[in-house]
Amino acid sequence: SVRAGRERFLFDHMAWYKEAGEPDANLAALRMAVLHGRRVRLIYKNRDAAESEERDVDPLGLVCKAGLWYLVGFCLRRGALRTFRLKRIVSMESLAVLRAVYPDFDLARYWEQARSLLETRQRFPVIVWVDPSYADELLGCPLTVLRSERCSDGSLIAEIDLESAEQAMHFALSCGRRVEVRGPAALREAVTREIVALAVRYGAVFEREHAP
Repeated sequence: SVRAGRERFLFDHMAWYKEAGEPDANLAALRMAVLHGRRVRLIYKNRDAAESEERDVDPLGLVCKAGLWYLVGFCLRRGALRTFRLKRIVSMESLAVLRAVYPDFDLARYWEQARSLLETRQRFPVIVWVDPSYADELLGCPLTVLRSERCSDGSLIAEIDLESAEQAMHFALSCGRRVEVRGPAALREAVTREIVALAVRYGAVFEREHAP
């Protein structure tokens, strides 16, 4: 019914920081799971794209915010309501079991609270240069790319929201030579120190293992 649709699907038109919308391969299947009350199993990536984990979720609604889709559901692993960005869902499976009933859940009220948290969370924008061989792959990662510009040689200059210095450091080191931090300067210096320390450590290991 129209009323049921309004209770399960929400379009939030309030302004947010700009980010291009993206196609969501799992949107149609999740829509059916929400409509028919089917529990789903997700393989979901965290924001830093370093880890993914399996989540069984009771899907309660879908929200479109500034062109981005989010699944709102009860995560059985966490034992609480959670918001999942569809772009970070690696794969999903609709399970042969009906979701539980949540008579007190109100999608609009929940989203109002969740949106406030998303909007007030700390942001840590990082500017990076990306090697041409990795540019397309990075743009396909579940990262919040605030802006990007393709260079004539195929490389990419991108500004990415990584939430914290710790997460940014992890991201930069995990990408290796495929990504170069251009800013902020403090992060670039921290990454440089860590790489030098690693080089010294592994240099010593190499010398020890190859000593006559």
